Amino acid sequence: MIVKFTKMHSCGNDYIYVFGDIPYPEKLAAEASRRRFSIGSDGLVLLGKDEKGNKTMRIYNADGSRARICGNALKCSGCLFSREYGENDLVISTDAGERRVRVKGDEASVYFPLKGITKLSRGSVTAGIVEYEYDLIDVGNPHRVFFGNIPSGDFLLRYGKTFNASDETNADFVEVLSRDEIKLRFYERGSGETLSCGSGTVAAYYAALFRGVTDRKVRAVSAGGVQTIDNDGEAIILTSGVSVAFRGEYEYRI
Repeated sequence: MIVKFTKMHSCGNDYIYVFGDIPYPEKLAAEASRRRFSIGSDGLVLLGKDEKGNKTMRIYNADGSRARICGNALKCSGCLFSREYGENDLVISTDAGERRVRVKGDEASVYFPLKGITKLSRGSVTAGIVEYEYDLIDVGNPHRVFFGNIPSGDFLLRYGKTFNASDETNADFVEVLSRDEIKLRFYERGSGETLSCGSGTVAAYYAALFRGVTDRKVRAVSAGGVQTIDNDGEAIILTSGVSVAFRGEYEYRI
């Protein structure tokens, strides 16, 4: 079958977006996400509406596993829904609940309700001979947030699965540059290292606020670009640009 898709990214966190249902989406996600061998992406996002007419987003990681929520995918999905239905302020249903998305041109903001975010615990991981402490934060999906010097590329590739508990959690590495700027690196469950992670940025920001090391409004810098993060007392608001990389058709052999 021929699948029509849009390839989009926000700060380099790229997904393949498809309107409607397709058979065996986990198979398509794993097949089409392979870089250099296929379309290439951090995963697959299926967009649609439920029986009540609510806008929906289903996320599949690059290995075909399911993800409950993704901040950058929400931004891109909001942009695609906005272009499809002409709405700039909308609500999208995810496996982690509903999230508000506001679209303004090529920029989008996602609202993560504070009442839906939980600091679960603190723990530690030993990678090599070094022990790394983390805050476990749930923002709709679980994140281990590590503060300090960000690991080098080779080290993270070697120990990524250790940091994210053999694919049970996402791992976010945070270096506090100042009270209004943080530097980030991510190793996501089901996708490996990504250039950006929206929900991971929210988790890192929440953990930094909890520790009292940043102010309310922060620039979050990662390999894929810059996101702005703030809160209005009710929700954490994540904002950045979104871009269409290309559109096309994919021959999906079931």
